[in-house]
Amino acid sequence: MYREVAIATVAAGLLVTASAWADCGARVTEAQAAVKQAEAAVAKARDSGKNAAKGPLAKAKKQLLHAEAECKTDGAKDVRKNAEAAREAREAQGLAEEAQTLAERL
Repeated sequence: MYREVAIATVAAGLLVTASAWADCGARVTEAQAAVKQAEAAVAKARDSGKNAAKGPLAKAKKQLLHAEAECKTDGAKDVRKNAEAAREAREAQGLAEEAQTLAERL
């Protein structure tokens, strides 16, 4: 019984680790889509919306570039770097959504 529980625990740990490795690439893809949507919204916006959205959109692009680079290089080797790249991609996605909201509402 003890051995079966140990095997199940190890298998569950491997599944969690495998999903963590794939996370940074998926997060970067989601952030890229959010940045594209924000750019489209900023292009359609009035001047007040464009001015308000420029800052968050620029930060989102910068954060996304850093996340992409980190995911491609160090993310494939190190779990900590992978998690950091995923976090940066989520942050870039949030900034892009903020820029889109500002562009649409102002």
